[in-house]
Amino acid sequence: MPYKQAAEQRQELPSRSIPRRLRPEFVPSRSMPRGRRPEFVPAGRVHAIDTDTREVACGINAAGLYVFDRDWASGIGMDWCPACVEATGYGRPPGPERPPPGRTTP
Repeated sequence: MPYKQAAEQRQELPSRSIPRRLRPEFVPSRSMPRGRRPEFVPAGRVHAIDTDTREVACGINAAGLYVFDRDWASGIGMDWCPACVEATGYGRPPGPERPPPGRTTP
C-alpha cells in the first residue's frame, strides 16, 4: 500500500535565480519560460496518506491536509506523526518484537 506525505502546513522554497541571457533573434518569445511555479515542502507534523483511498494512516480527517507528491518513506529528518509511523510500520525493526536491552523475558 503506497503512502504519500501530507502535512497541515507547507513552506515555499526560495526560488533560485537564473542569470538573464540575451535571447537570440531566431527564438520565438513563447518558447522562453516566463516564470517558475513555486515549490512547496511539508512543514510541521507529516502524516502518511494512502494514495488509493485518500485515508490518513493515523485516522485524522484529511480535509485540511496538503498532499505532496513525495513517498512517505523518503521523509528523512521530518517530524513524523507517531501514530502514522506505527500504522505504516515504517521505521520499526524487521522481525518479531524484541524486548528492550537489559531486560529478559521469563
